[in-house]
Amino acid sequence: MTDKRDTKRNASIAGSGRFTGGVYGHVEIAGSGTVEGDLEAEEIELSGSSNLQGNVKAKELRTAGACSIDGDVEIGILRSSGSIKINGRVQADSVEFAGAQKVGGSLKAEDVVIGGSFKSGGDVEAERIEIGGTFRISGLLNADEIDIELDGGRSTAQEIGGSKITVRRKRGHLEVQSVEGDEVYLEATEAQTIRGKHVKLGEGCRVDTVEYAESLEVSPEATVRSQVRTGKDDQPSA
Repeated sequence: MTDKRDTKRNASIAGSGRFTGGVYGHVEIAGSGTVEGDLEAEEIELSGSSNLQGNVKAKELRTAGACSIDGDVEIGILRSSGSIKINGRVQADSVEFAGAQKVGGSLKAEDVVIGGSFKSGGDVEAERIEIGGTFRISGLLNADEIDIELDGGRSTAQEIGGSKITVRRKRGHLEVQSVEGDEVYLEATEAQTIRGKHVKLGEGCRVDTVEYAESLEVSPEATVRSQVRTGKDDQPSA
């Protein structure tokens, strides 16, 4: 009987070159390479300078050096060091960025780890997000658990939401319109509104309004203009 198993072709560039997009097994670019059109593969490894001129779909994408992707990315595991620029959106299971990273659209994943500098033109959503460095997020930063260590200059987001939110400062500061979560601990954060069940504001925080349901702690080195208790008061016995 003839073996009809589908064997996908591989593609590689060593030095300088280009090839047409399509469906591949393993894709590797070492040096300066261009892929013309949409690319789908089991595994993609990029080092040096790579330009992918379309949408990308793969089980795993690893980049080192400088990489640009013109379209959307749908990926299982994304690991990038150096610099990467994705003009479209990113949908992934796991994302790990280190270096200078930019996503033109939204980023959605189960697990996100960001180090260095990161920019997003849309929302960033995950189950767990860990950030160390600086970031600029044009939309919402949302996850069940968010752990941020500010390490640089000015970081920004429109809104931050989650169950447990922790922002600590190594250096730099965060500017955000609103933060909302169950457990909120912030340092070096400027915000219009903070909402939470349990809220702690550490050194360097400047907040217009804090709305808390159960507890609020404010450092002597933090500033809060207005504090509002939203939890129900104990009712007197009949």
